[in-house]
Amino acid sequence: MTEKLIRFFIKDESITKARLSYGRLTSFAGLAINLSLFIGKVVASFLTNSLAIRADAVDNLTDCFTNLLALFSFYASARPADKEHPYGHMRLEMLLSLLVGMSILYLGGSTLFESVKKILNPEAIYFHVAAVIVMCLSVLLKIWLKGFYTSIAERINSEMLRATAADSMSDIIRTSGVLVSLIISHIFNINLDGVVGLIISLLIIKNGVEIIKDNVSILLGHGAHTKKGDEIMQYIVSFKEVIDAHDLMLHEYGGENRFATVDLCLDATMSLEQAHFIADRVERKVQDKFGYRLIAHMDPIRINDPLYNRGRNNLEKVLRKIGCSCAFQDLQLLKQGDVIRFSFDLLVPSNEIEHKDGLVDRITDELKLIDPAYEPIIRLQSSFAID
Repeated sequence: MTEKLIRFFIKDESITKARLSYGRLTSFAGLAINLSLFIGKVVASFLTNSLAIRADAVDNLTDCFTNLLALFSFYASARPADKEHPYGHMRLEMLLSLLVGMSILYLGGSTLFESVKKILNPEAIYFHVAAVIVMCLSVLLKIWLKGFYTSIAERINSEMLRATAADSMSDIIRTSGVLVSLIISHIFNINLDGVVGLIISLLIIKNGVEIIKDNVSILLGHGAHTKKGDEIMQYIVSFKEVIDAHDLMLHEYGGENRFATVDLCLDATMSLEQAHFIADRVERKVQDKFGYRLIAHMDPIRINDPLYNRGRNNLEKVLRKIGCSCAFQDLQLLKQGDVIRFSFDLLVPSNEIEHKDGLVDRITDELKLIDPAYEPIIRLQSSFAID
């Protein structure tokens, strides 16, 4: 069904126009389904006198506004890059996704309030077959809609559609609970309307919090300590010429505007031309596989150099001696006359870097005790990136 709709409605395969077409398709499909369900559930709520069904109807009306918001976000984010916004306007989707999350929170909170009132002051619920049919259709349509949103979201990398898919999951849980409550109340003559509404409202609030948290994380910059970051790093170090890699940083601006930087550790004996060829190949392969435009910095490593190996061992010994668990990278040793320039970066957790003032002096003193020729050049860096 999804593929048939895509083939029928999506004619232009250019990235920007296709993305806008996908946005229109999902928004209008969701609008048609949610508006129909709203009307059906309003009728069902009057037939049964059920607060839970009435709240479910209001949720579908809220979903209609969400669909219109999504449609606006696709038009707004489709604006081309300009001088003030060279990476485009696709982060508008994330900002508007926050509004979806906040509307879900409001809906969950209002349902929670009404459910508590219903528990304290229960009202009679009337069973009606038409209401059961409406609720069953609602669950089936929302299951399809969630799959539809998820499929398109992955296809065009849309945070807005991921948020609306999560909203649809809330609707499935909510409506299923209302349906079960209606049936149990009829069979066992137990009024569960308020209790079920309470449980469902908590699930909806949880869903809203997760949507807000995910989008705020992207907008603030969530770093590379993610499943995707791990996958990219593992892929980079799988190249046989790459000795190691570190400082992977991911930057997302919405849609296909995804960038990454990384430091590649390569054999120092290879020529600059060879190193550039390897770095260029890694950049192209990462973009093809993961969709990130990668910029690789090359760090030369003298893996068979006695001076380098001895310096590395001495540094590890010093860090163990002073009880420092920080990692290090970009280690370079260069002998100049009677002096050995001992340069490296020390990675300090970002929440601890302000408390490491005396660390550089301690490491410097310990290294000079081992070899007075060492001239340490130590740079403290926050370990924001994935190593």
